[in-house]
Amino acid sequence: MKNYQLIFFLSPNLEEKEANRYLEKIRSDIKNLEGEIKETKKIEKRVPAYPIKKYEEVLMGIINFRLSPKKLVDFQNKLNLEKNIIRSMVTTLSPIKEVKPLRQRRTSAFGTKFGETGPSYGNRGKPTSFLKESKKTTLLKKPKLEKKKKVELKEIDKKLEEILNE
Repeated sequence: MKNYQLIFFLSPNLEEKEANRYLEKIRSDIKNLEGEIKETKKIEKRVPAYPIKKYEEVLMGIINFRLSPKKLVDFQNKLNLEKNIIRSMVTTLSPIKEVKPLRQRRTSAFGTKFGETGPSYGNRGKPTSFLKESKKTTLLKKPKLEKKKKVELKEIDKKLEEILNE
């Protein structure tokens, strides 16, 4: 047996008693097909995102149930025969996994939880006070570049004349 969810829309022209009769009829159809009802939500008026068969407002019901996949087709055919059920949709629900309880945090030798108080642990579980100076990293300094002197126009002219005269 698989878990399913049925969402169905009823005509808004129905009164509350008639809508509840349809809900009970659907529930009894599921039980007659040897299914189990897990949860039923109360029928309420809803405004869909778009009109459904020209209705601006509908009555919506939701039922979560378990049923054999072979009998699901018969159930859907019964739903389609009802006049006042405007639209219905059956979806498969994934099984709910049980959540394991969280582990309790370990306590240190000092009776406190790790990370709260007590010695701080750095490299490979050793207290940071035992780290050697050689293991500490230092920042590399960039080599300084020499500043170039500004050349004046007179010096450039002299050099050009020397080159051209040769």
